[in-house]
Amino acid sequence: MPLVGCWLLGGFVVQVIVGLLDLKGGNATGGNTFLFFSAFFMLVSGLEMLLKYNAIQAGTPLDGRIDGYVWSALTIVVWLWTPAFWSKFSLLSIIVVLLDIVEDRLALGRQLGADHTINLTQVMDVTDSIRQALRGLLADIVFEMTGQASVVTTALNAVKKGGKLVAVSIYHAESSIPMIDVVRKQLTINGSICYTYDEFAHCIHLLQSGKVKVAPLVSHRFALAETEQALEVINAKKAMKVLLHT
Repeated sequence: MPLVGCWLLGGFVVQVIVGLLDLKGGNATGGNTFLFFSAFFMLVSGLEMLLKYNAIQAGTPLDGRIDGYVWSALTIVVWLWTPAFWSKFSLLSIIVVLLDIVEDRLALGRQLGADHTINLTQVMDVTDSIRQALRGLLADIVFEMTGQASVVTTALNAVKKGGKLVAVSIYHAESSIPMIDVVRKQLTINGSICYTYDEFAHCIHLLQSGKVKVAPLVSHRFALAETEQALEVINAKKAMKVLLHT
């Protein structure tokens, strides 16, 4: 019994270390599971076994019912604790953080539902700003949509351990990806460019339902005969989205 108790206390220390490493890596779910649940039960179980052993050695009689009462109380505590655990980290909801260098686009993002916006020209540490927006966490999924090769590393730094990076851009320059970060953080990288018939049908449904609003994204409208003028506006970077119509 004392060996098992000491083993459990040693496991408690390991669980705490692993939990802290997961939290440092941005994995709040795993980190807090280790800290609040695994480490908690190992600590209590280890102390309980050592207490029982010492009581037996001292000849102190133990009432077996106390053990059941104690574990019932601890179970209730953890049961009450669990809703706060889930709600704290918004695991059942989605938080959208939008990053850009143009304030007008960020304002439009807020209008369309972004929970937080970050102007990259006004922050020193992008990763730290994301942590602040996500209550100390990193992102589960990052969509890289600039097409700038230099932004890929920034996007990788913003993803939590075990998270996903989705590249939705056409890159005109080669991008150097720090693969050691991909390996250490166990990241998944996906590319996305072409769309299937089913995806188009789903998008049309979202537009028809009003769940996705694209009208605010169209900043300029031109007839087909005015295509040259439309391209001039685009090249001057004065437009959000340009719509050509007959």
